[in-house]
Amino acid sequence: MTGGDADEDVGFLDHPDEHDGFDSPPRLPSAAAVSDISRALNQLGLDGVLARLPAAAAACGCPGFSGAVRAYLTGHFAAARAFFREAARQGMCVVVRID
Repeated sequence: MTGGDADEDVGFLDHPDEHDGFDSPPRLPSAAAVSDISRALNQLGLDGVLARLPAAAAACGCPGFSGAVRAYLTGHFAAARAFFREAARQGMCVVVRID
């Protein structure tokens, strides 16, 4: 969805099929909050964070993961940063949920 209202109710997403109660229910940060998130992601020094991680996935608590942990996280971080950058550029809100 690329449209909608910043006051949209996302409470309909708060049910066992969508939200398992592990963390907070889905929420809809304002466009200003999305801009703040984008700015924070752009300022984050990912190399410093990654340097603190062990190279082996099992040491990170991911024993079933095969592949390079740092490369995996770098790719996903880049995608999240680009997503929030574009959402901020368009003045959009983003539904946030923990999966």
